Amino acid sequence: MVDISARMRELARMLIVLRQTDATDSKASLDSYLTGKHFDDVLAAIEAEAKPQAGPGGRRIFEKPAFVIKLGSSLLKCAQMKRGEALRQGDSIGLKETEDFLTLHNNEYTDKMASTAHASYRIKGNTLTEFPDEDDLRLLRDYQQQKISSLVDSLKMDPDEFVWRELAEITMTRIIVFNARRGSEAADLTVQDFMRASNTVDPFLVATLSKVEQQLLKRLTVVEVIGKRNRPVPILLTEDMTKAVNTLQDSRGKCNVDSRNQFLFALSKTKQSHLSFSVTLHRIARQAGLKKPHLLTTTKMRKHLATMA
Repeated sequence: MVDISARMRELARMLIVLRQTDATDSKASLDSYLTGKHFDDVLAAIEAEAKPQAGPGGRRIFEKPAFVIKLGSSLLKCAQMKRGEALRQGDSIGLKETEDFLTLHNNEYTDKMASTAHASYRIKGNTLTEFPDEDDLRLLRDYQQQKISSLVDSLKMDPDEFVWRELAEITMTRIIVFNARRGSEAADLTVQDFMRASNTVDPFLVATLSKVEQQLLKRLTVVEVIGKRNRPVPILLTEDMTKAVNTLQDSRGKCNVDSRNQFLFALSKTKQSHLSFSVTLHRIARQAGLKKPHLLTTTKMRKHLATMA
């Protein structure tokens, strides 16, 4: 649902630009632009929203390459839906318009837009960027641990909706920063995922580990979630995280969390929504008093971890 809503917002942003440049109809629908006649207008709207700029050597790159790539696949899906509707209704004009759009999309979108977007990724990947400071990460960890301890006690003594949400936000960001995972992997954790968490390991494997590693096994719990390309990825939970999650679980019913919402970090009074990891992470970083809170992103943390390793 979160991915679908994100795709819809991307299409809406493009449609707003198209309407602003269309002098004939300021309320035109998306399907009216899925024609061969308006294909170049669609490309111009995507380019304007992706913010083109000059890269090394004067090569054109996009500030938002992901927008270009995702919108290309979304437009292809929308055009295919329009073609299916035209076939069912016997609309020969609509079918011809869609076929023209799909032909141009298949022949030109890669060369004019997608290749530039992929080049933007490569060029950005070859440039050095600032990573979160070690001092900031330590400051954030101490802040999160202190807040988790106090909020767990508060929630146990007096279950409250606002305290529940604050604890959920702190716990989610603690999991994200500790694991240096994609934010969506932690935000998408479900109650069932947590129930399947395990801290048991094959005894033969344990025997090959050092004493320090064996102690870590006793303190850490592993939760497997579905990550990129539907692959299972592990998320480690420390003792304070597990304690916080258990407290959140025990007080869901007393804090207006809908029983139908299966997300671990659910939004109160919603059936299938969870906390926004990016907005929450930025807010917690500012509350913790970090010197450079703008550097605390999931992408930069993964790169930081890879560099340190």
